[in-house]
Amino acid sequence: MFFFSQAPKTLLSLGAILNDYISLKEQKVILDQERVRLEQEKFRVQNLLHGMQQVMNAYNASGNVAPAPPAATPMIQASVTRSAVMDSRADPFRGSPSAAGEHDKPFA
Repeated sequence: MFFFSQAPKTLLSLGAILNDYISLKEQKVILDQERVRLEQEKFRVQNLLHGMQQVMNAYNASGNVAPAPPAATPMIQASVTRSAVMDSRADPFRGSPSAAGEHDKPFA
């Protein structure tokens, strides 16, 4: 038989081993909780994306695409352009075009 006369100095004491074990167990519990939380979040996001895909499929299948606004006719565009030109001719010293004619009033 082989007997050690003295324990090697590199071995941990029983208390240190127990402390390390407890610390590692606590870390494992925290990691397991985080893993569960991430799995729940992943499931929630997958459900959200699946629901969005179903809504898009239903929307595309219904054919109820909102019509594009009708293009303005040249006559409407011309009147809008004329109004913009008339507004730009307003006297800058008078203020807004809505005050037109006020400068013609006599002073009090």
